[in-house]
Amino acid sequence: MRCKIYGYDKEADTISSGVYRSINGLSRGKTIGAVTNKDTNTISLEDLMKLEGVDSIEILKIDIEGAEYEVVIPFLEKHSVCQILIEIHINGKSTNYDKVKNLLIQIAKLDYFLFNFEINPFSPFTATEFSLIHRSCFQRYGAVEIARYLNNV
Repeated sequence: MRCKIYGYDKEADTISSGVYRSINGLSRGKTIGAVTNKDTNTISLEDLMKLEGVDSIEILKIDIEGAEYEVVIPFLEKHSVCQILIEIHINGKSTNYDKVKNLLIQIAKLDYFLFNFEINPFSPFTATEFSLIHRSCFQRYGAVEIARYLNNV
């Protein structure tokens, strides 16, 4: 109960709200986007931090159904997160694999290192989960740089 867990989904769910409360968490019905728009109930990650009174994030788990391409880099350019667990969506076209690679390279240029990935078993052709750690958190988690997966950095 030392940490606070925040969960957001476009549809508010009273069951998950109770689950979040039981683990010192909070759940809200919000859609994550690049900019806040009250008319569409969309909020940026930066505005979520302000809303919750949070000034740092240890672990960011993010699955925003394709919006990661517009949301993640602008946020990480302003805020350092120790670990990022991100699902990146692909619509199956070969050009979109380059889009995924380019997003990962942009994240790596911000000093994040890939330490794990797995294809989403429920969406094997459309989504992959990536786990990254920021260089500043290596010592805290006992991580050691062996090699860079993303060599365009």
